[in-house]
Amino acid sequence: MLHLDSLRCRQRQLLLALGKFGCYSLLLLLMLGCSRQSAALVTQLADPDANVRRKAASALSRLRGDGQDAIPALVKALSDEDRKVRINSMDALGLICTSGADVPPSARWPPVLGKLREQAISGLATCLEDPDVEVRTLAAYELARIGPPAESAIPGLVVALNDADRNLRIKAAVALATVDPSDGRAITALIRELDNKDRGARNLAAVELGFLGQTASAAVPALRKALRDPEAWVQQGAAQALGMIQPEAAVDDLIAVLSQALDDASQGDHPVDGHDRILVVKNKQVAIHAAQSLGNAGPAAKAAVPVLIRALDTEAALKKAAIQSLGQIGPAAKAALPALRNMVQESNRSVAEFSEQAIRQIDQ
Repeated sequence: MLHLDSLRCRQRQLLLALGKFGCYSLLLLLMLGCSRQSAALVTQLADPDANVRRKAASALSRLRGDGQDAIPALVKALSDEDRKVRINSMDALGLICTSGADVPPSARWPPVLGKLREQAISGLATCLEDPDVEVRTLAAYELARIGPPAESAIPGLVVALNDADRNLRIKAAVALATVDPSDGRAITALIRELDNKDRGARNLAAVELGFLGQTASAAVPALRKALRDPEAWVQQGAAQALGMIQPEAAVDDLIAVLSQALDDASQGDHPVDGHDRILVVKNKQVAIHAAQSLGNAGPAAKAAVPVLIRALDTEAALKKAAIQSLGQIGPAAKAALPALRNMVQESNRSVAEFSEQAIRQIDQ
C-alpha cells in the first residue's frame, strides 16, 4: 500500500501532466477519495461535545489541500459558540486554502474549488467582526496567509486598522499589505504604530515591516528614526527591518547604532578564544542586527568596514555577524583581511570557518 505522502505526490504529478482542463475531472475524483478521510471529521464538527469539535477542526487542518471538501463545514464552524472551535476552524481554512504551492494555481483551484475558497475567505472576513479579539486577530493572520485571492476581505481589514487592540491593528495591516501590496493604507498604519506609546506595538510594527520587504519601502525613513528609539527592543526591530527592506538607504544610521553599542561596551573579566580583551556589548541583539543589516547592503556599506573590524573583538555571536558582513561587502573590505586571517586560527571552529569564507569573498 502506498504511503499517503507518496500518493499525494503522484496525484500532483498527474495534475501537472494533464494540464489545465484535463485535471478538472481528476480533481473531482480525488475530492471523492479525500472525502473518505474527512467525512468522519466533518460529522464530528457537529458533535454536541465541544472537545470533539475542537479535535475535528484541528485534524482537518492537517489534511491541508486534501481537506477542500470540508470547507463548507469549517465555515459553518466559524459561528460555533466555542471560541477554540472557531480558532481551530480558521487555522484549518487557512492551511487548506494555501496548500499545494508546488502545483500551478490553475490545477490547484479550478472553478468548482475556487468557489469553495471564496466561501472560506468570506467566512474568515466575517470573523474580523467576532467579539473575541483573539479570533479577530487570527482571522487577519489567515487572510494574510491566503494573500491576493482574499481581495474581497479588504473592507474588513481596513476597518480593523483602527481596532483598539494593537495586535489586531498590526496583523490587519500586514494582511492588507499582503493581499494588495499597492494599498498604501497598510504601510501608513504600520508607520503610525512606530510612534505608539506602547513599546511592544513599536517593536511589532518594525518587525512586521521587515517581513513585508520591498513592499514596505515607504517606511524606511520612519524605521531610520526608530533606530534612535529609547527602547533597545525597538531599535533591534528597526535594524532588522531595514536590513530586509532597503539597508543601503540606512548605512550611516546603522553604522551609528553599531558604533554606539561598541562605545558603550565593557571589557570582559576573562580571556575568550585566546583574546585578552573581549568587549562585552550591553545591547548585543541591537548590535548584531545592525551588523547583519550592514552586510545586507553589500558593497554600499563600505564605510562600515572600520566599525565592523572593531566588532571582531566582541563575543562570538556579534563577532560572527561582523565577519559575515565583511564578507558580504566583498573586496571593499580588504582592510579587514589581517584581522580575519588571525581569526582563522581561533579555537572556536565556527568563527574560524566564517573567517575563511569571508576571506574568500573579499580576496577575489
